[in-house]
Amino acid sequence: MLYVYGLLRQQPGATLGSGVSGEPVVIARCRPLLAAVGEMADVPPPGAASLQRHDAVVRRLARLVDAVLPARYGSAVADEAALCRAISAPAAELVEALALVAGREQMTLRVFGKRPRASRPARAPESGPGAAYLRERADADRALREAVKPLLEAVAPLIDAERVDYAEERASGRAKATRTLLASVHHLVRRGRARAYVKAVASASRRLRVKGRVSGPSPAYAFAPDVAR
Repeated sequence: MLYVYGLLRQQPGATLGSGVSGEPVVIARCRPLLAAVGEMADVPPPGAASLQRHDAVVRRLARLVDAVLPARYGSAVADEAALCRAISAPAAELVEALALVAGREQMTLRVFGKRPRASRPARAPESGPGAAYLRERADADRALREAVKPLLEAVAPLIDAERVDYAEERASGRAKATRTLLASVHHLVRRGRARAYVKAVASASRRLRVKGRVSGPSPAYAFAPDVAR
């Protein structure tokens, strides 16, 4: 079977080394795309070492080409023909995604702070508890977005794409916790802008109530469509 590491739009100018199982990583052609793959008998069970080897291949690809859509760990097909069939239908979406990530890398920002509480308006006379609950949820979501917004605005000049996952409130005995995860944010930035991004987050965190924790740069895992995985 073929284990898939990622999709590309250009031939790498160097050998790709070995993969998760020590197999040679090679290029399969499924026009208009290329795929970095390795032949193996079976996918190794997930574990820290295997995940690190998978990520190492993806990072190696990102150094060799301008755009790569990383595949999720464990992505495999029977053979090259099956791979090309899987890619053919969503090819246009994949080409568009490769254009988006070209020359860019991913920064991940986790936003921490005290979870905001929305004001509670008086309940409309004709509304039941269900409608009141939905209004309260909408108000809480709006308050959360407003709390995170200033930190996102601080890095906005540096980013080319953004994906935000707001954290759901969890029941806890620590009702007065002052620092909790509010959102996980994935940003695409131009290669070479990571240091400026980190500085912008640090500067904003010093003056805002919410604080940011940055990881990256990394390949654009969060911007690969599900069809690429």
